[in-house]
Parts: sequence; C-alpha cells; structure tokens
Amino acid sequence: MKGSTSGRASTIRPATGKLGIITPGLGAVATTFMAGVESIRRGLSSPVGSLTQMATIRLGKRAENRSPLIKDFVPLADLKDIVFGA
Repeated sequence: MKGSTSGRASTIRPATGKLGIITPGLGAVATTFMAGVESIRRGLSSPVGSLTQMATIRLGKRAENRSPLIKDFVPLADLKDIVFGA
C-alpha cells in the first residue's frame, strides 16, 4: 500500500483466492470457531459477535447517514473462501 501519509490516495485490491487459517491445535476453542464459521456458511446461524460481518463503519458526518457494513466497505475475504488447518 502506498504511503497514506504522503497525501496520495491508495488502492486496496479485493481479496482473491482462499484464506488459510491455522489454529495451534484442535481443542474446544478451535473446533467451536470452525463449527461456527461452517454454520454461518450453511445459513444455519448469523455471525453474531463478528465485527467484520455485522458491524458498520461511519463515513463522513453523522448527518450524512453513510454507514455501510464493514464487510461491504473493506475488501475482505468472504467466509466461503476460508480454509482451516491445525
């Protein structure tokens, strides 16, 4: 990313391909995390507690009413593109 402090606009390319997440084991926390992501992928639950999936970001002044979802504003990898390893 080119220097944001220099006053030049920078362009962030959208995420492509798969996002690998490696966990330090397959204990209770890791398997619950993986099961939660899979449940959301299948439409069985909502991503409650996920900042990137449910929260919004305010752009400009409050009166402008511009508050897109973070996942729609920042080019992040989609949940369907996540693969797990341990």
